[in-house]
Formats: sequence, C-alpha cells, structure tokens
Amino acid sequence: MWCKDIHFEINFLVWRIWKGRIATEDNLKRMKVNIASTCYCCEIFEEETIAYLFLTSLIAQKLCRKFATYASVQMQGGLKQMIQSW
Repeated sequence: MWCKDIHFEINFLVWRIWKGRIATEDNLKRMKVNIASTCYCCEIFEEETIAYLFLTSLIAQKLCRKFATYASVQMQGGLKQMIQSW
C-alpha cells in the first residue's frame, strides 16, 4: 500500500481509509460523539461512512470512474479491493 512514487500525505490517507481511521459519522458514533446525520456533498442525505464518501456517493462514483479510465484499472468489489487494484 505504501508507494514511494506517491506523496506521503496521499499514502497516509489511503492507509487511514484502509484501516477505517477517517472521522466519519459512523466512526464518531462508535466513540459516542453525536453529530448531524447527513453527507453535505450530496443532495441525498445518507449516513456518512468511509465507503459512502470514497466509493458509493455520486461524487465518488464519478471521480473513481474518471480515475479508473485514466489509470486503466477495474472498478469492482469494495473499497479495499479497489485500493489493492490501484
């Protein structure tokens, strides 16, 4: 997962996504922190999860499709499968 050709901050973000260490609503709820239950990037107000933010939201799907086209990778499976294929 750690690629020396990719900037450290990007590697670190991917590692945090992989480990589920992003401050999303579902993770904050587990730590007993209550926040409003909406994703502000979309018109559809769904619970904010790592998979939703980086894979299933409309914006994420558009970005992933563009990246997959340019990088010639498949968009199949879950978030971890996509990270592995990239």
